[in-house]
Amino acid sequence: MLYNRVLLGALVLVMVQPVFAGNNRLSDYHPGFYVGAQAGYARTSEGGGPEDYINQFSGPKEIKKGKFGGKLLVGYSFLPYLGLEAGYTYYPDNHYKSSEPMHDIVARFRTLDLMVKGILALEHFSPELVGWGMFGKLGAAVTGLDNNTADDSDHKHLKAILVRPAYALGVGYNFTDNFAIDLSFSGVYGGNKFTAQDVSNHLNGSRINKCYSANILAIGVSYKF
Repeated sequence: MLYNRVLLGALVLVMVQPVFAGNNRLSDYHPGFYVGAQAGYARTSEGGGPEDYINQFSGPKEIKKGKFGGKLLVGYSFLPYLGLEAGYTYYPDNHYKSSEPMHDIVARFRTLDLMVKGILALEHFSPELVGWGMFGKLGAAVTGLDNNTADDSDHKHLKAILVRPAYALGVGYNFTDNFAIDLSFSGVYGGNKFTAQDVSNHLNGSRINKCYSANILAIGVSYKF
């Protein structure tokens, strides 16, 4: 399972630490731009609206919710304790298949975010923890929200662009001042869940002030220039 692979990655993160200890102290730090990528277990939570919507017609034949998500990011590290990041996150599509294909629903969600990153270097507490750090991120995400039915001709109707809170918590290890790996839980808070009427309005092109919530538990790597 994907979830178990993420946990395995976290175990590897712990095991490799002794190999690099001493090459990544705070005294080696320099500011700079960095790029990163994350991948792991993700869920998009739109509520019961899509299922309730197709229940009005023929009922669901199959519900398939994706589990893989990923993120690309670029940031600038101002201090060992502070950075600023911008990122694009892919969340999995959720497919609601009806016994009448014309009422199939695909719930699709992507985000662009800008977040401030605060880091607590654990070297301050023990020399055995050189390179380790805990971090939190907080900011805003611009969400691209898409509900499609099977009779849509191009399946590319972004009917809602909204701004929602974005956040992350995690732990990371710096192999050197340039190369790091981390494990994080991040997401976007959407607020109210979708109802069947919301889905119907959305499919008909009406603007609504609701969006999904989504989360991703991911292993990430980054490189600072």
